[in-house]
Amino acid sequence: LKMLQTQINPHFLFNTLTSLRWVAMMNGDQVVMRGMDALAQVLRGTLADTRELVPLREELYFLKQYAFIQQLRYGDSFAVEYAIPDELQNVLVIKFILQPILENAILHGGRGDGGKVHISIEARREENRLLLVVQDDGCGFSVEEMREEKGSRLSGIGSANVRERIRINYGEPYGLFLHSEEKKGTRVEILLPLTEGNEA
Repeated sequence: LKMLQTQINPHFLFNTLTSLRWVAMMNGDQVVMRGMDALAQVLRGTLADTRELVPLREELYFLKQYAFIQQLRYGDSFAVEYAIPDELQNVLVIKFILQPILENAILHGGRGDGGKVHISIEARREENRLLLVVQDDGCGFSVEEMREEKGSRLSGIGSANVRERIRINYGEPYGLFLHSEEKKGTRVEILLPLTEGNEA
């Protein structure tokens, strides 16, 4: 039954999204149509692509689709900027490693004053390592207090999953490192080995 569900569910989801996309197109709703396209791409990357490692350019493509979906929901409450050198586009990274971090910045970074949260995503080479940085100018938090709170975003499923996947794939000294300060924002650093290649 589980194998049958695995085969049917993606097929059903993609067909449903295609149908909804056509309805949106017939009604002239370009925003909903674009949202359906973005969701289909994210689902395709999640359900149909079983690779654990993907080129950074693919990770960023899915990340941009995810950000677009969130902008449909939250409007212009946040903006994302990318600083990714061309020479790092084909470096291999763990698939969907950035999405949980961006999600935290969008959902929990709100400044409380109604101002837009600016999120930057950067990649750079540090000798034989790849450093990915997600930084926001949102409300921030006390790291020590968050460590003490069970179920906090510091120990939440997304960040914990990223940490665990890095640990399993690479071990020390690689990992996820979080720095935050109340009212000043949050910075998440992901350190990976620099693996050149293309698994596409």
